[in-house]
Amino acid sequence: RASARASAAGRSLKRSWRRRGRGDARGSVPPLTRLRVAPALLAALLATAGVVARVLGPVDLILCDAVLRVQPRRAPRFVASVLVDEDALRREGPWPWSRGRLAELTDRVRASGARGVVFDILLPEARIGDERLAASLGWLPAVLAVGVDDRGGWLLPAPALRHAVTLAHVSFETDRDGVARRFLATKQLSGLSLPALAAAGASLAETAKPILVGAVIHPGFRSGVAPSVSAGALLDG
Repeated sequence: RASARASAAGRSLKRSWRRRGRGDARGSVPPLTRLRVAPALLAALLATAGVVARVLGPVDLILCDAVLRVQPRRAPRFVASVLVDEDALRREGPWPWSRGRLAELTDRVRASGARGVVFDILLPEARIGDERLAASLGWLPAVLAVGVDDRGGWLLPAPALRHAVTLAHVSFETDRDGVARRFLATKQLSGLSLPALAAAGASLAETAKPILVGAVIHPGFRSGVAPSVSAGALLDG
């Protein structure tokens, strides 16, 4: 009897191992098969997610643009634009103007009551009259634009102009459709961190407002039209 019980136990154990290896009668998946299926299923899910992202990727950008278009316009405060427009070019001649002429324009802006001035133009080359322009910029808070050169470094203003002003970058971050919808509040290149021109300009009017390092700025409103005057009219006035 003991031998018969041992034989029966052995046959039961063999049946148990066979069920574990090939799955039981109810169709359960053997452990080894489950290990093979899981990575394949994960890969399929990732591939599907990638396809969906490529198809639906532009949708979120389109929705973002649509939402921005229906936002109310916000009237600009504390700002006016001095335009180098067609009228100014007819009066003062073709661009670029001399640094002496830009210095005179800066003096006229200051005399008109401006609390600060922002030059949204690049002045990288050293020119005659740089010292004169630097002196004019030194009479009031001033911001000069800095670009990015073809080597990925800063394209700084002429040396004589750098120490009289706040330097600020004018680069934007583009989305995957090539449209610029955001910019960095500060950007670092070649060991030098600079605020964005818009942020530096705003701080001239609201000095207590901090510039958040590295923050991504997404415009959340539509700007109204700022008051403007032709640079030619200002120089001739």
